[in-house]
Amino acid sequence: RKIPIVTCGGSAGRTDPTKFVCEDLTRVKGDPLLSSCRRNLRKFYGFEEGLSARDENGRFRKKNPRKWNILAVYSKEPQKSLPNGSDSSSLRRCDGALGTACFVTGTSGFVAAGQIVKMIAEDRMLLPRRFGGKRTL
Repeated sequence: RKIPIVTCGGSAGRTDPTKFVCEDLTRVKGDPLLSSCRRNLRKFYGFEEGLSARDENGRFRKKNPRKWNILAVYSKEPQKSLPNGSDSSSLRRCDGALGTACFVTGTSGFVAAGQIVKMIAEDRMLLPRRFGGKRTL
């Protein structure tokens, strides 16, 4: 459909707004929400998986797929863990023990907006690409 995409990862359990970065979705690490997004793009929309290759010791390791041109804003700050004795099921509810801070989620949105303005100003719209993955729909 030729629509550029900039998406944001999760902010729960993070408190440092200076740790946000914007990278291709295939390069994001440590964000469960974006990991789920990647999995769904592979499963339902045919986006490429990482390739297996042998390292110098002969073991197989997964390589990153080619960039999909989907920008993702996420925090490199490790997510805080739940306090001892808290109900782990609260992760599934909005009133969870981790919570989010408005200055953190706001920063995520501002970084995404900045990337969009940059793409428009430089007239360089990144259009998503999939490279021959399997389509299951």
